[in-house]
Amino acid sequence: MSEQIRRIVTLAIWGVIACGGGLIAWQLVAPTTATAEEVVLMVTPGAQVVRPTQSPPADDAPPAQQIMYISGAVVTPGVYAFEGAYDVRIVDLVMRAGGLRPDADAAAINLAASVGDAAHVHVPVRGSAEVSQHAPAPAASSAQSQTVNVNRATVDELTQLPGVGPALAQRIIDFREQHGPFTTIDDLDAVSGVGTSLLNKIAEYVVFGE
Repeated sequence: MSEQIRRIVTLAIWGVIACGGGLIAWQLVAPTTATAEEVVLMVTPGAQVVRPTQSPPADDAPPAQQIMYISGAVVTPGVYAFEGAYDVRIVDLVMRAGGLRPDADAAAINLAASVGDAAHVHVPVRGSAEVSQHAPAPAASSAQSQTVNVNRATVDELTQLPGVGPALAQRIIDFREQHGPFTTIDDLDAVSGVGTSLLNKIAEYVVFGE
């Protein structure tokens, strides 16, 4: 092969290399919809591409469950559970129980009243001697005559507060043990299942001593 031909072949090889490099550079800087993996493979064919693993989201606190009992003149008396920490009214419980019976004395009970975990609502029959009943918690009557130190109280003592049942009482204790003592009524709002309505009910019955 003559010297002139060898030079032509050499120039042609360098030209191919230059075109290939220019094409890769254009692919890297030009607007593209290629994925990160595709760009890596353009530059380094056969490379192993490992995508970073995405950390799973932190588990959300399980929704609070409020369990209530309704009896009397409703279609299906019984115990019903409400998922989620929201303000449940007596009308919600009545609707869950299938609604009022035709003989129910709707005027004898406040359908707009709030109810909490472990509440018992009784709907009397019209014309009967029954008295409507709305007990927020099993020992609600004793809450009227004493205060509860939420930083020392046991489950049994906390359930004496209006609207606080055993499940919510345990969540209050768990929160207290994890985050330290409560200092104001507003601190209780951070506990799952406690809302403004419940805070208003218990405000005059709680103290925050060490």
